[in-house]
Amino acid sequence: LYATLALGTYDTSPEALAVDHRAIAVLAGIGLPGACMLHGYVGFIFGAIKANPWWSTPLMPVIFLLCVVGAYLINYNKFDIKVMFVFGMVGLALSATDFPAAPFLLGVILGPMADSNLRRGLRLSDGSLLPMFQRPICIFFLLIIAFMIISQLGVFNYIKNKRKRS
Repeated sequence: LYATLALGTYDTSPEALAVDHRAIAVLAGIGLPGACMLHGYVGFIFGAIKANPWWSTPLMPVIFLLCVVGAYLINYNKFDIKVMFVFGMVGLALSATDFPAAPFLLGVILGPMADSNLRRGLRLSDGSLLPMFQRPICIFFLLIIAFMIISQLGVFNYIKNKRKRS
């Protein structure tokens, strides 16, 4: 068994081990990025083209079971399975109402970072929100945020339609 795994080599000298370590480093340096690119591309193609017809096949219970096992194995806690199930139902409801996933995902990812940075800023300013309104860059970003919120509420469409009628 050793001869098979060592490819017929019995040399365990420090020089041979150094050569092996260099070869492993080169192979890992080439192989890992190559594998990531290949698997990423294959996953993209598979997800975009092949996955949709498989939603109602016997593969879905296997995927569900693996998701449950993965959620449980993170902390060995049944609560994680319940959280996964609740968020799966929320995702299903959002999908049924054609809610776009990108803003939701951005909120989930960027929300904790925004919260921690807001807390840090409030700690630095002794709990005052005034520094957010004193710097020009902060005012610029607050105006952009206000513009985005107003544009999503349909205020601009209302004004445009009102001008067309008059």
